[in-house]
Amino acid sequence: MPQAKLARRSVLFLPLALAACGGGAPKVYPPLRYGYLEPLRLNVASIRVDDQYVPAGIPPDVSSRAPESPVTILSDMARDRLKPLGAAGEAVFVIKDASLIRRGDTLEGAFWVELNIYPSPGMRAAYAEARVARSESGGDGSLRDRLYALEKQLMNDMNVEFEYQVRRTLHDWLVSADAAPAPVLQQNLAPGAGVVTGGGVPASPLPAPGAPVPAPAVPNAAMPATMPGAAPNVTYRLVPSPPPVAQ
Repeated sequence: MPQAKLARRSVLFLPLALAACGGGAPKVYPPLRYGYLEPLRLNVASIRVDDQYVPAGIPPDVSSRAPESPVTILSDMARDRLKPLGAAGEAVFVIKDASLIRRGDTLEGAFWVELNIYPSPGMRAAYAEARVARSESGGDGSLRDRLYALEKQLMNDMNVEFEYQVRRTLHDWLVSADAAPAPVLQQNLAPGAGVVTGGGVPASPLPAPGAPVPAPAVPNAAMPATMPGAAPNVTYRLVPSPPPVAQ
């Protein structure tokens, strides 16, 4: 009887013993996302990710042993940082290199991306590229811990370099955060107050019934194209008042 109780206790304590020896739940690594950073707003209608990197899958390549694929992290960065705000065109985010390599006790990483602007299909108008590389030797922890730390460092470098290159090379395709269409000025006029043209310059008021119609103070042909202090790109002209209605 005591032997049976001891056997049951051994079975109950077996999972705890396995967990203590490393057989518990796998370690969770926080995803590397960058939505908290300032987005890069592009004057295009859509953004597409094109993964052109094919890992070797055999040593010295160790990208498959990282907690998260480098290609996935770079793709998520593109979705977090790039925002399309245009009416036409496409931006293509190309992943050209996302390698993680182990040579002895040294880990090496190299990321290379390119952002292409296509106003119309097949016609590339501009592009920017960013490359970063790092190596790490003799780090503490498991291989997964070291690869995660290396990926985090590489992505911190990539976010800085990528934004710098986009702002330097593609500044003509960036849309500012406060960009908005110019407001349209509207005025409510009382009956007989005249006509407003050219951004708010009133013409002469309508004369009282039976009164003679005054001639325009300045002929239309003599009016300047712009008036001193006027808003740019706004043309002003006087509109003659209509003749009075016969009583």
